[in-house]
Amino acid sequence: MLFAPLKFFLSGQHRHGDAHVYGGRSRFLTDTVLAHLQTVAPAVTVGGEHSIPPTLEPQLDVGARLRDMW
Repeated sequence: MLFAPLKFFLSGQHRHGDAHVYGGRSRFLTDTVLAHLQTVAPAVTVGGEHSIPPTLEPQLDVGARLRDMW
């Protein structure tokens, strides 16, 4: 198996910074080499990369609790 990161985070930024660059294909992975490899990508989620798994969804109705306070 050969794994390649999707993005590389930049140094010298705020600790909560999200500056990054997307990595390109290595120059050592020529078309001849790639012909012998199978490309596999992670499954795409409906909610995007930051979606909450269904088992971890909050069980709290904030709107109802606020209405009860008034």
